[in-house]
Amino acid sequence: MNEKTYERVIEYLKQQIQEGKLSCGSKIPSERELAASLNLGRNSVREALRTMEHTGMLESRQGKGNFLVNMPQKSLGNVFSMMLLTGQSNYREVSRIRRILEQEAFVQAVRLKNPEVLKRLKAEIKEMQIPEKTAEHDRRFHQELICAGENQLLVAVMESLSGLCEEEIAHVQKEAKNEDWCQIHEEIVNALEEGNMEKGLKWIRKHYNKIDDTLIF
Repeated sequence: MNEKTYERVIEYLKQQIQEGKLSCGSKIPSERELAASLNLGRNSVREALRTMEHTGMLESRQGKGNFLVNMPQKSLGNVFSMMLLTGQSNYREVSRIRRILEQEAFVQAVRLKNPEVLKRLKAEIKEMQIPEKTAEHDRRFHQELICAGENQLLVAVMESLSGLCEEEIAHVQKEAKNEDWCQIHEEIVNALEEGNMEKGLKWIRKHYNKIDDTLIF
């Protein structure tokens, strides 16, 4: 498959979306139909669809066909993972980007003042206090905080980065006292509840400083 084949399939599907014929979750035309519409070989179309599935644009369902999905974090995660593997980036840079994104999400969350967000964050902290559950609920806490900013692009980027650091963050949690770790998260939630932007940003910085100071590169 050459790049032009892939681009032609992408452009065709984009046109179908713009015309209102397809949307997220829709089943796309079959390989045979795409090949006929675009005057391409079925093998080329098949490879193009596989590439789109790998990048998170399509989902293949056995016996049902291919469906449009919206999983940009999948392709972003692959890109970021490859950058780490090839030495083009490192975990400290990942941590810095996560810090920036989370601070932006916190600012938006303060402005939106959603009480349901506070309830969910407090519930995650409660579970986080159980040592064997700390890692899982720490991850959920930060997912909730990012989602609180109500910016889907930010959520996608953060999710693609979070999976890269799970082992490293688990190492940080082992080094830190559980009560200290929970306190940082409690202070972030307190600041959100108070609408105190400066205080919340300070504790988010403290959280990521602890990660940066403990990570081994």
